[in-house]
Amino acid sequence: GSPAASPAQRATAQALGRACGCGAGLWRCVGQSLCSRRRLPAHSSRHSQPTPVVLHVYDMGEDAVAQHFNHVLRPVGLGAYHGAIEVYGREWSFGWSDDGTGVFSCSPRCCPQHSYRESIDLGTTELNRRDVAQLLRQLEWPGDEYDLIRRNCCHWCEEFARRLGADALPPWLNGLADEMARIDDGVRDVANHAVELARQRGLEAHERATELRESVEAAVKAKNDEILEQVETAWREWQLRAEALDEKLGLTSSLRAAGEDLKSLQSNIDAWRQRFLPLGGAGDEKPLLPGQLEDISPALAHGSEKVRLSVGASSLQENERFKPGVY
Repeated sequence: GSPAASPAQRATAQALGRACGCGAGLWRCVGQSLCSRRRLPAHSSRHSQPTPVVLHVYDMGEDAVAQHFNHVLRPVGLGAYHGAIEVYGREWSFGWSDDGTGVFSCSPRCCPQHSYRESIDLGTTELNRRDVAQLLRQLEWPGDEYDLIRRNCCHWCEEFARRLGADALPPWLNGLADEMARIDDGVRDVANHAVELARQRGLEAHERATELRESVEAAVKAKNDEILEQVETAWREWQLRAEALDEKLGLTSSLRAAGEDLKSLQSNIDAWRQRFLPLGGAGDEKPLLPGQLEDISPALAHGSEKVRLSVGASSLQENERFKPGVY
């Protein structure tokens, strides 16, 4: 007998194949038993004869709206159709499911959710029942991946027919979904182009802002350098003018000469003190005699006069600086 099925396979098969009434589930209908107590029927030989493959076409839904809609659009290769493929006496298709596979089976031309329209011969398949059962297991598309325009029942039927070796499905069967997919792709392309264009514009704006910032920084730096150079030039000019004025007035040399005279006077006073005041303690000092004062008076007077003249000349020169036209 065939090996026992896993719990997941058994649950899926029983959930989707109740219509067959065989008790073993979906796969029993094509000769592959999921029950370990059953044996494969004799007609499941590897050397089976070519078996017909038929496409059953339905108007989507059970009301008359889809029928009128398809009647109008069929001449232009469009329409809202449900497709299913019959092989070995069972009809197979794909639809939405919250859990597990979206592949399901029913009696030919008896799908309860749609209105039967017509059948189209797709030739034959060389696969036997066991091969078809194995193929169906490989095509267990998850039900929650169903998409009306990109992964619907007609897409599944196209793949099933191709792998059965049957003829291709007519293009009008999935024409509306294909057209909607092209429109959706176009919208996506436009949106992606808009996003890319916006990104490029953003990059360009950023580059322009960076260039503008760098230009402003360069201009500010250049202006700062120019102002600094002007200040340094003005400072050098002022120093040159001050040196020229000082050289013209002789203020520095006059003050230097007055300082020298003061030092000379201090030296004379110290010398006179040593000469006329004997060394000793504070109580040993003696006042100068009248004759001694007369001896040093001319020297003191001469030194004081020199200092006075030097300081006076310096003051006069300082006053001359502020007279109009001098500087």
